[in-house]
Amino acid sequence: MSSRKFRHDKRVYLGALKFVPHAVYKLLENMPMPWEQVRHCEVIYHITGAITFINETPKEGPGRYCTLRLRHAF
Repeated sequence: MSSRKFRHDKRVYLGALKFVPHAVYKLLENMPMPWEQVRHCEVIYHITGAITFINETPKEGPGRYCTLRLRHAF
């Protein structure tokens, strides 16, 4: 990756590193709940393919799942 051809790509990938925590957060936020088989989400890709974001917010958050689980426990 030290040649001139890859210099631009290396810069793009290093620049995308600052967005990795947000991308992982969005991925964990949109994981299917235990009662869902599959969840389809809208996705945004960078032109170079350096990073991918999920462009959706969940309609029912994990907070509701936790309260239901606690309600049945007691």
